[in-house]
Amino acid sequence: MINAINDFLDEQLVNGYRLIDGNYIIALEERYDTEEDTFYLLDPVQFDYDDSGRGTFKPWIHTDSEEAIPLQAYRILTSVQTSHELKIAYNRYNLISKLSSVMTNKEIDAVLNQLFPDQVDSLDSSVNGKDLSVDDSEFYEWRSNWNN
Repeated sequence: MINAINDFLDEQLVNGYRLIDGNYIIALEERYDTEEDTFYLLDPVQFDYDDSGRGTFKPWIHTDSEEAIPLQAYRILTSVQTSHELKIAYNRYNLISKLSSVMTNKEIDAVLNQLFPDQVDSLDSSVNGKDLSVDDSEFYEWRSNWNN
């Protein structure tokens, strides 16, 4: 099962997008429309680093719709496919966000422990009291130098 989860995560087109307003978002790319020059994204979240270098997720756009959100390409400075570890944290965050309205924290923990065992996920990651952060000190050091 662990191999199946890892294969599923590796096949997902989860990308990071640095936007012209400075935000960095992570989303599942549903498709790109060449005629409209627009990316259609599912479950976009904003990703940011705190002063200690830990990355955190928060909602980027609040919507009740499950439809893809269009992002015009001219609003993007750069995009990159995320690491396996960041895909795990991103999927955990979205899963917890969706389950938190219909399950207890104990039930959510049971689901997460089955889907993301220690062999797949060694990240401490939080929504509703759960820490969903990512520690990427190399990126933080590079980003700190870039911001000076």
